[in-house]
Amino acid sequence: MKKLLNLKILIIFITFSLFLTACSSSATSNKEETIKIGGLLALTGPLAPLSENIKKGVELYFEQHDYKINGSKVELKFEDSEGKPQVALRKYKNLVDGFGADLLIGPVSSSVLYSLTKEVEKDKIIMVNPNAGANDLSWELKSDYIYRTAISNWQTGTSPAKYLAENVGKKVFILGSDYPAGHEVMEAFEDTFTAAGGEVVGSAWPKQGEKDFSSFMTKIKDSGADFISLFIVGSDGTRFLKQYDQFGLKDVMPLGTPYLTNDMAIVGSILDSVDGVIASQHYSTEFDNEVNKKFVKDYEEKYGEKPDYSAVYGYDAAKAISIAIEKAGNKETENLVKVFKGLEFESPRGKLTIDAKTHDPVQDFYMVKNVYKDGRLTFEVLENLGPINVPEKNPTK
Repeated sequence: MKKLLNLKILIIFITFSLFLTACSSSATSNKEETIKIGGLLALTGPLAPLSENIKKGVELYFEQHDYKINGSKVELKFEDSEGKPQVALRKYKNLVDGFGADLLIGPVSSSVLYSLTKEVEKDKIIMVNPNAGANDLSWELKSDYIYRTAISNWQTGTSPAKYLAENVGKKVFILGSDYPAGHEVMEAFEDTFTAAGGEVVGSAWPKQGEKDFSSFMTKIKDSGADFISLFIVGSDGTRFLKQYDQFGLKDVMPLGTPYLTNDMAIVGSILDSVDGVIASQHYSTEFDNEVNKKFVKDYEEKYGEKPDYSAVYGYDAAKAISIAIEKAGNKETENLVKVFKGLEFESPRGKLTIDAKTHDPVQDFYMVKNVYKDGRLTFEVLENLGPINVPEKNPTK
């Protein structure tokens, strides 16, 4: 009888010990759960300057937070899409199937984003887009799994157009890189500009990777335009702006344009060439809020340079993912979908809200004039345009 009693006690003790071990293992497992985030950026090619700064913004945010979200370790892996849809699809699969990414940050190019939409839908994986402004992702191709922390091409093109028609000139020559974003941005610009009484007197669509813009300069000079508006990105934009100055157009035909002509990733080496340019803007290192002050300070300390728009886009993509997971309580996609719609957080740009209807950020825009003085580029604010929200439905249909 005594032996039987001792055996029962031993069984109870072993069972209880196993229970405690299981609980402990479960707690340890939850605490040490890894959140894998894949970055799909164009780290080579014309879009490399933007991509590098996005990457820096992402890494800075997670470094500030000890590479953890809600106590879980964050693991980052970046792949180079080269800005090419076919390459991007292969690298996407590397991140999703090989790396086992729980969420994605990317891409940079609108054409790449369009090419990946069906894959994202099929895999049901959250993608936070830190640059590509593809319009249809706000409308016909809107996905529960794709959210933007940059701006849409419609916002980019629309933002400066009315002000420029009323304050700079009625006749404009437009240039856009010959890929989806270039066409979408400048088409939105043209719609708003002509509605405000302006006229497009000429247009050109240089291919990506264009080295010599001299033929375009001649066409612009002979157009009779009051000013030029353009959307030419990355290193292509740097070359165009430098040649625009060298050709002498800067002195006779001003630039009034979307934000890229005060993006430091493009103009950092040619500051004097963009003196006097009038552009729309939605971020400045001078914005007076605590998040921006810390962001700028930490960015300069880590990288030895000031951040630009693309760095903020990456930083905000990382922050949006972190806050969404904290609010959802886990990294499960369907729970995150509910949280991302209407997600609010404090950005270096100020308060940012992901519109539940379009999945685009609601943010303020400003018209500014570039001022180059004493080797430094600053911005004179001409007008606060307020928020320019993406409409729920495509305004051209």
